[in-house]
Amino acid sequence: MDTLQLLLVALAAGVGSWAWTSMTGWPARRVLRQREQLHWSDVARRIHADRMGMAAVAVFLPADCALAVYLWRHPGVFWILAVGLLSAIGVTLGAWPLKRALEHGSRKERWWVTPLKNPALFYGVLIVAMPRDFGAVTWVLFGGVIGYLIAGQIWPIPISRPFRRLAAPSAEVEALIRDVSEKSGIRVRRAWVVEVPQSTAVALPFSKEIVVTSRIVEILSPAELRAVVAHELEHLRESFALSFVRVLVAYSSLPLLLVKPVCATWGPQGLGLLVLLWIAPRFLFSRWSIRQENKADQTGAREDAAALASALLRLHEDNLVPAVLEQKSSHPDLYDRMIACGVTPDFPRPKPAASHTLAGTVAAGALGVLAMMAVIEWTR
Repeated sequence: MDTLQLLLVALAAGVGSWAWTSMTGWPARRVLRQREQLHWSDVARRIHADRMGMAAVAVFLPADCALAVYLWRHPGVFWILAVGLLSAIGVTLGAWPLKRALEHGSRKERWWVTPLKNPALFYGVLIVAMPRDFGAVTWVLFGGVIGYLIAGQIWPIPISRPFRRLAAPSAEVEALIRDVSEKSGIRVRRAWVVEVPQSTAVALPFSKEIVVTSRIVEILSPAELRAVVAHELEHLRESFALSFVRVLVAYSSLPLLLVKPVCATWGPQGLGLLVLLWIAPRFLFSRWSIRQENKADQTGAREDAAALASALLRLHEDNLVPAVLEQKSSHPDLYDRMIACGVTPDFPRPKPAASHTLAGTVAAGALGVLAMMAVIEWTR
């Protein structure tokens, strides 16, 4: 296969990915045009499946394209990466209209960052690049990924700086966080504000830092922000073992990087073990995570229960996250969290929001089929 043909394939992957993602997000964009006539919870419920479907397409489609071209003609790693990266760029451009409609003000994420953060694309390239044996090259590649991820947990801010606009909080926010920290007895080494359009806050347990977004500082009152900070501080109180379990679950897909040498060495049995190591922690973690979130909510409620309920409501409305989800995530439903704070929402409990669309399911299923074809080849 010559260079011109590969270039045309890469361009086709980019254009096709743009078209697929644009069509996936179109129903949600149509709902957003009617948002003035609808309650925010209804808008969030109706667009959630399309947002999740578009997220699935964004993750899986570039990996689909890269793996398909590998199975077709086995080009070099450069062309596999080129096809996947152009597909990721196409996905980013296709998702951009919906992304902009959901953003607030002028705080736009750098568009070129999104393709570079696509985990499935680089997982796919690394899997293909892995040798078929457990030699030195395999362990250098796998160890390099592990080392980078460990560094990201120990020094999360320096590692993320190239991709995020990070700054020190204002004096008022700094004083607020310090006051809640001293009151709770939980030390915060440093606080940061990240310039992104989403309203959220994150605790970094290994570095003992807290990150709040510029949007959350903008929309919450001081009392509401204090309650959210108290919630996040409870996560900093978690033991090293609990934090380590969170990391293991977050990176449970890492063993899949070794699928090529595992299949070549142990065949289908080895593949089954890798899949089990990937899937099992996520099922086990879900209920545990919800318990930890409920515990953190109790800490936030001790600071100010009404303020925490109000803050949670504002964050869900601002981010258009459904009040009730059909498929439970790592957090309890908003409706239940508000009631636990002693506050009944001023709207009836909505129907659970669906989390899957045909477009996302097809993209994920295609990756599964292509992966099985690759595994069959590697086990020969």
